[in-house]
Amino acid sequence: MYELDDHNDNQGRYVFYVWSQSTFEQVIKCIKTPGTKEVTIIGPEEWEPLLLGCGSEDRLRTIQIAKKCNVKLRVYMGSVADKLNHRNKHNDFGFENWSNYFGHVIARRHSHGNGSLSYTPPYTPEYDKLEKHFTCMNGRPHWWRSMFIDKLYGAGLFDYGYISWHEWDYEEYKSLWDFEYWVPEKLEFQKDFKGTDGMCDIFVPPRNAFEKSVFSIISESNLDCLFFTEKTYVPIYHQRPFLIWGAPNSHAYLKKIGFKLFDNVIDYSFDSIEDDEKRCEAFVKQVTEICKIDKHELLKLTQSIAKENRDVYLDHLKTKKFVPKELIEYLEFNIKNSYHKQFEGYLECVNSYELLMESYNKK
Repeated sequence: MYELDDHNDNQGRYVFYVWSQSTFEQVIKCIKTPGTKEVTIIGPEEWEPLLLGCGSEDRLRTIQIAKKCNVKLRVYMGSVADKLNHRNKHNDFGFENWSNYFGHVIARRHSHGNGSLSYTPPYTPEYDKLEKHFTCMNGRPHWWRSMFIDKLYGAGLFDYGYISWHEWDYEEYKSLWDFEYWVPEKLEFQKDFKGTDGMCDIFVPPRNAFEKSVFSIISESNLDCLFFTEKTYVPIYHQRPFLIWGAPNSHAYLKKIGFKLFDNVIDYSFDSIEDDEKRCEAFVKQVTEICKIDKHELLKLTQSIAKENRDVYLDHLKTKKFVPKELIEYLEFNIKNSYHKQFEGYLECVNSYELLMESYNKK
């Protein structure tokens, strides 16, 4: 565990990072420590403020303690702040949301290039290379992802896509979904996608699969909250049509903020279904429908929309539309006055559009 001094700027201001070794107890201790003036928790990597305990009661108690101790508490998380995100339990706590954080991460990563390239170009579907209707990449077998892939198999759709299924043998996940159609096994469609350390770069997709398939069928990271990770932004960056299995209103929200839906080939009525299993079944039905369309025709029907969505995505990055202004000011101030390397990484993400354009112009 980090000591509080590791987070201190020596003026009573402390910062914690959600993917660090910090704990909820340490945050509370810091707030209660005499001389503490500000506590900032930076965690857009997660949809909820993990360092503020395990539920709403802990979070409310932390806010009350900070108020009592006259400590300014800032919290930045990655979920969507919108009434469409009605399952989010943290909208009323006054936390700030950087809801397209992973979109910025993707741009930053691709500005650094891949292999010998200084810039990673979009891996768009190639008309003359098409072999499958979709690509579907899956990591941890959460129960909703297990349900989804089980129903995908039950609908006879495995032959239509490049499908990966990693980490399927995690013991804590085995009992969470009773598979009805599929017997789980590890699935890989591109052996060289992993590095020499056996890990995948989740921000740079398998090029062959992306060029040889039309759609990205996405299984997002939770059903409790609108929270768009690299799973959604990788296809958008690479100018691919996509369909998201996630929380209700996933597609309605993306449409609300400017993205175009592929409603010339998809019926999005499933998007508002509250019952998760019924929504999953309706979702899989739409995957079935797009697989009935000839692959080349499907590409013709969707490629212009996919290109427009990438333009919308780049505009969001350029305008920093969803980055809290206070966070930008906080990062810039602290880079000048502290030694926290994490600040530099976050600020690079904030300025990812400029980095991407700079690398593009040098290619």
